[in-house]
Amino acid sequence: MKNLILFTNKHLAEDTNYRSGEVKLGEKVNLIPNEGDLFEHIKNSESKFVVFGICEDIGVKANFGRQGTSSAFKSAIKSLLNVQHNKFCKGSSILLLGHLDYEKETA
Repeated sequence: MKNLILFTNKHLAEDTNYRSGEVKLGEKVNLIPNEGDLFEHIKNSESKFVVFGICEDIGVKANFGRQGTSSAFKSAIKSLLNVQHNKFCKGSSILLLGHLDYEKETA
């Protein structure tokens, strides 16, 4: 899929703050492998939720608003990955897909 940047283990390691004695969602979320059919992997996943972002702020720019919303998804993901994994909030129920990157188109 054009402009789709899949999340990798490297992305998870960069955004998850590891602490001894705690398990974070970032340690348990599911990812899509780079090979194979993307839609088949999603369809066959046991995750309840698929998370992906659209990193753009063209609407804000068009309305002469305060730019910067294109980076909001990165901040939200960092917060999500650092929530503590427990029996009520399981990282394994989340499939972290990635984000659509339109930086070149909006520059």
